[in-house]
Amino acid sequence: MGSSPADVLQAGEAGRVLTVFCDDVQLSRQCLRVVAEELRPAPTLVGLEWERAPSLAREIDEIRDALADAARSMWPSWYTTVDQRFDGTCVHDRAELSELLPKLSRSNPHVSVSWLRAAWARCERKQLPVVPDLASAQQVRQLAYALDPTRLVCVLSVSSDVGSTTRVRGLARAAEWLAHEAAAKVLLLVPRSWQDNPELDHVTYGALMLDEVTALSDRPSPIPSLSASVESASGPTHGRRTQPVEAAPLRAPSSDAPYVSVGPICGRPHPKSYVEQRVYQSIQADQMLAPLFEYNQRLLPESAKTCIVDLVWRQGRLVVELDGDEHFNRQNYVSDRDRDYRLTLHGYTVLRITNVEVFVDVELALIKIRNIVALIQKRLAHEGNTRI
Repeated sequence: MGSSPADVLQAGEAGRVLTVFCDDVQLSRQCLRVVAEELRPAPTLVGLEWERAPSLAREIDEIRDALADAARSMWPSWYTTVDQRFDGTCVHDRAELSELLPKLSRSNPHVSVSWLRAAWARCERKQLPVVPDLASAQQVRQLAYALDPTRLVCVLSVSSDVGSTTRVRGLARAAEWLAHEAAAKVLLLVPRSWQDNPELDHVTYGALMLDEVTALSDRPSPIPSLSASVESASGPTHGRRTQPVEAAPLRAPSSDAPYVSVGPICGRPHPKSYVEQRVYQSIQADQMLAPLFEYNQRLLPESAKTCIVDLVWRQGRLVVELDGDEHFNRQNYVSDRDRDYRLTLHGYTVLRITNVEVFVDVELALIKIRNIVALIQKRLAHEGNTRI
């Protein structure tokens, strides 16, 4: 019997590597993210994802740049936990940063104020917060503190079991280096077939297996793949011209460079999600919808499981979720329906829109949102007249 995603997230400790063997590494990553968002207190998850075990000739710089990429996505919400970010306790601009600096330097001797000033300025210029002429180990330490000072979890994963002895050994050493320098918990997700690989012996003490996730992973997806959907965009568009799609790649262009993910993001569309950004831009241009919606908000804080939703109109108690292909594997499909059930019990209407709809014709997606909003507004007006 394997461990559940919750077991994995609660196991291990800061500064150490916990190896997790998976039959489906990609599905395991997704389940860990979903479960992490429901925990209270919740960790900040930074994922470094490779399709195959990489050649880590530049492993230190690769990891440093990956953490910097995550920090740029999280900026300016630095030096706060997930709970603090959702409670509104975070820095928003340089003026607030100036007020925070003395407090940071007194309370945390590990924080470098000079690094913070330089890294913050680079983010303002839309650059990676990598400060020139500073050792990578020191930068990783500063980046980790900035991402989450107490509950940072780094997830390193390799989906394919193809990998030379040298590459597998390098991946394990890189995970150990990251755990030590960042003083963070590091989860190393690798294929089950590597369970007896001697190159992992030094990081497999206390290793776990995610059998239960695998048992729920058989699918096909009930919607077309992303690539097929984008190709079909040249089809009928109900009289509107569909703009070319320039989505962020699902994988890094180079197999040696990790795809970097980070979350949860609070209060704004995820900077790495083309779909969230596209919907945000369309809603902001809509006079009816723009004043209503908040993005990536936590709901049901009083319940055993919280929910982080993509969009919410609080007054109308409407939740809009944007679902990619990962929402249609069996594990996430069941989890989503449980979330919908809990939100319904608390009086929310849940509208799910697939990423495919946004890619093909975002205006059709907005029509769905407008129609539901209009229906709820009509109901609220009726209820108000009835009370009068």
